[in-house]
Amino acid sequence: SDWSSDVCSSDLFEAFFDTRVGQKVASESYRAIAQRLTTPVADILFLTDNPSEILAAQEAGWQVVQIDRDVDARSPLIVKGVIPMAPTFDAVDRWLQERD
Repeated sequence: SDWSSDVCSSDLFEAFFDTRVGQKVASESYRAIAQRLTTPVADILFLTDNPSEILAAQEAGWQVVQIDRDVDARSPLIVKGVIPMAPTFDAVDRWLQERD
């Protein structure tokens, strides 16, 4: 799957936030975003390839999935330690469907 076309798929995302909310490596930023959403914090899923952002989002109570483009794209979502890891958004989507 082409990452650029995945990222442009607005139906995959409920909202977009940038650094005007705060630094991406600060848990306070994720708490501020959560206050703006109507979704319970435990239901928010954050996708990133940055380990520092993962830690900050987790500290704010968010679910996280690490996107790792170096993982074989045919691989299902895997868990590395306690952090789910996915090679593509399609793998994240399959994982979410399996959880429902």
